[in-house]
Amino acid sequence: MLNHDGLHSTAERRGAGRSVPSYTGETNEPHIRVVEARFLRAWRQSVTIVGARYFGSGRIADLAKASSKWDLVPRLATIRHGVGTLERTEQMFLSALLSLYNPHEAVRLRKQCGLSDFLDLNLLDPVRRELLSELLLNSTGW
Repeated sequence: MLNHDGLHSTAERRGAGRSVPSYTGETNEPHIRVVEARFLRAWRQSVTIVGARYFGSGRIADLAKASSKWDLVPRLATIRHGVGTLERTEQMFLSALLSLYNPHEAVRLRKQCGLSDFLDLNLLDPVRRELLSELLLNSTGW
């Protein structure tokens, strides 16, 4: 039986041997649309902070037009060439964003910048930490 969030009850999950919530086909599509909208909103805000030149078309004017995360994919070559001009905390934030798109490229970027393999998110201000948490909660993968 589904609860009000469209999730199977804990007892049903245990009985089926599942340890994570499962969604039915009926509730999955609306849920995914909500999650993707939340992700896009947080991604767009993050892109605005880091700089539109590193994402999508590279133009600020195209940020508002983006209708999906695919419109704002990281521009890897531009990031590799321009990351040296960013402050350390911005490099870390950009690396965290990149890890959602391509974790291997994020590791490469951290090494290029001389950052630790471990992201010390405490160095980021509350706005950036909140955006990252929103992205993590609503990421459906790339």
